[in-house]
Amino acid sequence: MFTNVDKDITVALYETETKDGILCLVSPALLEETVHVSEFVHYAENGDSVTIPFHFSDVEKYAEITETNIDKKIAISINGKIVATPTVKMRLDNGACSVLLPQEQISELFL
Repeated sequence: MFTNVDKDITVALYETETKDGILCLVSPALLEETVHVSEFVHYAENGDSVTIPFHFSDVEKYAEITETNIDKKIAISINGKIVATPTVKMRLDNGACSVLLPQEQISELFL
């Protein structure tokens, strides 16, 4: 099920490192952009969580970041708040990105 949205958000990607067993951000951001979110996607198998798909306009920079961080965790922030720390599995050449967030977090970030 899709929910229409019309919202601009600031998304930043950060390199991470582990110090004493704790995942830490490495500043500055590798990429920071204002992106447009036009829909949320609700998949039944994700329960109350919502997928937020978006695209980076600097496709080349995003492809470079994903390529150099394969099998590493990156941190994704939305409007200054870290929301996900996925492990990069492959180079992404089209600028596409998404995050899966609990409904409560969606309300905090988008209302």
